Amino acid sequence: MKSIKILEKCLFVSVLFIAGTAAAQTSIQVGVASMITPVSAVKYYQQVVEYLGDKLGLPSEMVHRTTYDEIDVMLEEKKLDLAFICSSPYVLDNQKFGVELLVAPQVKGSV
Repeated sequence: MKSIKILEKCLFVSVLFIAGTAAAQTSIQVGVASMITPVSAVKYYQQVVEYLGDKLGLPSEMVHRTTYDEIDVMLEEKKLDLAFICSSPYVLDNQKFGVELLVAPQVKGSV
């Protein structure tokens, strides 16, 4: 599948940025930069977003933006709880405002 090949070219990491206390949370906002198309993003990430909501016992919502810059701003402003971003934005965001790595996928056996 073309979208998977594109994702393999860029190491995707999920980052966690807690926007508030767990007790105050009423939903989980998950950011996705729709670099391909929003339809492809939904197809690729929807099950993960729903799984997170189920496990956390909260409704989950996928928030689409067209660029990583838009997702970065939302993370910094604490408008997202989680986001799927590439390795370079993760490093920059970690240094700038402290995002934390939650998970990194293995591609061809390595991270």
